Amino acid sequence: METAKTVDDPNILSKAPVRSFTDDWAQTWSRLEERVRQQPGTYVLMALAVGYVLQVIPFRSLLLLILRLSFILLRPAVFLFCVFLLAKEISRASAYRDRVNYF
Repeated sequence: METAKTVDDPNILSKAPVRSFTDDWAQTWSRLEERVRQQPGTYVLMALAVGYVLQVIPFRSLLLLILRLSFILLRPAVFLFCVFLLAKEISRASAYRDRVNYF
């Protein structure tokens, strides 16, 4: 009877079939092209629907809103970060001073 092989066995990894991402992508792309050739009307309607939805959603306004909010919130976030770092340094210096004065 053959012994059970574990994942840690280096022989399993060397014998495993290796498929690259480009091979998988090329195969998937060719299957998609074949489906589009068989049913072009369905995919044209889907492309029109996706284009309409992308046209309706105001991506530019949403992106500008997100950027504006990020810049508004950046200043308090940096301030709080600096306050916490300063508090950490003050407590470290205080602990060091107490240790030095203790001896």
